[in-house]
Amino acid sequence: MSETARQNVIQLLQETEQLLVDEREALRTLDALGIESATERKTELEVRLRELNAFSPLRPEERALLERVRDAAQANQVLVVHARACVRAGLNAASGATNDGYPSSRVSAAAPLRVDVRG
Repeated sequence: MSETARQNVIQLLQETEQLLVDEREALRTLDALGIESATERKTELEVRLRELNAFSPLRPEERALLERVRDAAQANQVLVVHARACVRAGLNAASGATNDGYPSSRVSAAAPLRVDVRG
């Protein structure tokens, strides 16, 4: 890989790293537009990285940057899974379903349950 290509790879990985920081904040605040924007941008950056053949043998500093990007992506994935579980639990509670996703077989005589899941 040429030195120019290496610099381009490093720049793209740095952009991706910053994007993951931004995405984490969007996930934390449930900013749907920010999450969607990050998803689109990640797809664009991945295409550009593949075009540069960015995953050929890497130098130690490039590998360290790639590992930080991977770790940030995995942390964001954990947030997405947790958010999905929270939303599912909230919807189940609001609808009277059990937490495992199956509807409750009991009909409660109590007043309907209302849950504000907007935060």
